[in-house]
Amino acid sequence: MVKGVKQILSPEEKRQHQIHIHRKFRALVSLILFHRSWIDDSDSGDIGDNVMQNIQRMLVGKTKKQTLSLIAKRHKATMLKTTENRTEEEIQELKRILPTNKFFKKYDDETLEELARVLEFQFFPTGRTIYAQDDPPSAIYVVLNGESRGLYRYFDYLKHSTNVAAFGHMHSGYAIGIVNVMSNVPRSLTATTTTPCELFYLSKPNFDRLLKKSFRNTYQKMAMNYNRFKYIRYWNSDTKRVCSILAKWKSFPANTVILSPTHPLKEYTFFVISGVCYLMDQVNTLAPKKHKNKKASTASQSSQKSRDIIDARARETLHKEMKNMDPAQRATEIINRALAALAALSKEPDEENSETKRPSFQESHKGIHFVNVCEYRPLSCFNIGENLFDRLVVTKTKTHLLLIPQLWLQHQNTNNAWSILIGYLNRSIPNKEKVQTDFLQEKIWNKYKQKLVRKIMDNYIITNDNNQHNIPYSTRLSSPEYFQRFQ
Repeated sequence: MVKGVKQILSPEEKRQHQIHIHRKFRALVSLILFHRSWIDDSDSGDIGDNVMQNIQRMLVGKTKKQTLSLIAKRHKATMLKTTENRTEEEIQELKRILPTNKFFKKYDDETLEELARVLEFQFFPTGRTIYAQDDPPSAIYVVLNGESRGLYRYFDYLKHSTNVAAFGHMHSGYAIGIVNVMSNVPRSLTATTTTPCELFYLSKPNFDRLLKKSFRNTYQKMAMNYNRFKYIRYWNSDTKRVCSILAKWKSFPANTVILSPTHPLKEYTFFVISGVCYLMDQVNTLAPKKHKNKKASTASQSSQKSRDIIDARARETLHKEMKNMDPAQRATEIINRALAALAALSKEPDEENSETKRPSFQESHKGIHFVNVCEYRPLSCFNIGENLFDRLVVTKTKTHLLLIPQLWLQHQNTNNAWSILIGYLNRSIPNKEKVQTDFLQEKIWNKYKQKLVRKIMDNYIITNDNNQHNIPYSTRLSSPEYFQRFQ
């Protein structure tokens, strides 16, 4: 149909034209319903000059699954346009707003401007597949809002069946699919959404042109670290590629708890690249409180004597008073005094001498001690499946770690390598009973040693006029047991 020219259509052409308009309208409505989640988001308003309103827009109305972001609806609408239809102002505004996402913070202005020209916006509802395993690597995805996870399909040679395992949670700032795009091999995992996801889409040609160089050095370091561990060194390239997708590279400062029964990283196996960690166990000891028996017995005896004297005087006075009373008054007085004595007796607390209690009923205080069980040095690993009980792993120095999902690692159990390693760790690392026994034996030995040294030094005859005040500090610190006798 030519614009501006009225044409006479046949009934068949009119019907086809109406069907075309109807289908186009339905496709537009379906597209709006598909993107309704972010179109209806009232908190994604435009950023103005009022700083307080901008902060309130970021902080109010966000759920746990959403991420605070300055990328508004108009920026998403810009990324839905083709590169040719984007104006220069829209590109410059998008360039300024991109570093609010963690993934784009490290890039310079020139790279950000090129990304603002080619980045596309995509939205996926809950439970949708972003890409499937074995698909060609056509692009990378950067999560703007929401969460997704990876599904790994593998063949179980024991059960002779194909299984699917879920690994990891990818949230805001996480890039999906970089490893496969860099190596130009089919997708190693299936990426699906667990919440409504907003994504940046960057095609493979644009990634190779803009970002590939910055990621090449990172993955060269990863490959070098893989070769340092003899259990990972002989994996094939496909297994290492999947590991690069699932693994995490973490750095922790000194004196940081990196693993505990409630830690969020407890599902990962830790490989130490640099630094030192130590395994810490908790030993609980019970010690009964010491009662001062001599003082308590002396006080109880004196109080008992005073009570006996008072009771004797009271009985004597009562006998004299009741002697001069009539028989009726005497009976009434006896009843009243008996009732008063019963009332006073019922109000007295049921006290019990601590000396008559059994040891199990005596009060005791709980002592908590932390014991260093072992140390993890570079090229060692832990939390691979060995018995850690409720122990803690704490960094001794600044530590760099490689974290691999424990469930996926157990599927790579070629020649029972990980099973042999788990057995070795269970045999080498002492259990809780052994740690507690050694701790108590060492405590008893130290107490005996101090007692013996103190006894010897007490019998030592001083042949000079020296005392603790005219001896150098170095000498005092070298033998503190000797100077305890002067205190």
